[in-house]
Amino acid sequence: MLPEIAEVKYFSGKRPDEIYTSLDMSVNFTFTDLGISGNDQDTRLVTGLIKNANPSYEFFEENEDVEKDVIIHRFDFQSYGIDDEAYNIMYIACTGNNLVQGIFSCMYKDRKEWERAALEVIKTVSQYQGGR
Repeated sequence: MLPEIAEVKYFSGKRPDEIYTSLDMSVNFTFTDLGISGNDQDTRLVTGLIKNANPSYEFFEENEDVEKDVIIHRFDFQSYGIDDEAYNIMYIACTGNNLVQGIFSCMYKDRKEWERAALEVIKTVSQYQGGR
């Protein structure tokens, strides 16, 4: 995603380290090295904190996947934007000793056609080396 577009879409001072988007910007993948060390248990703790901080979201499932000895803790939810509803999958993984957070998002109405592909991309977080 071009930096000037990222500034508008992610208007807070803290933007993801890596942002990948579709040409129409309706589908996004983000990856962020949280800059803290942790372990697999911490992924569950961070997940709980994120969920508790966002009570207006409608949460669906919570899962753990193991890819190349990396536990990826993920959950999906529906959020609400200015003009439409979004489907999101947020995930936390401990790669080495670093905690990495990622988010997949698309229009809620398109979630069925994107969910499987998103889960395949999320599995690759075990290879993430960080954007810092």
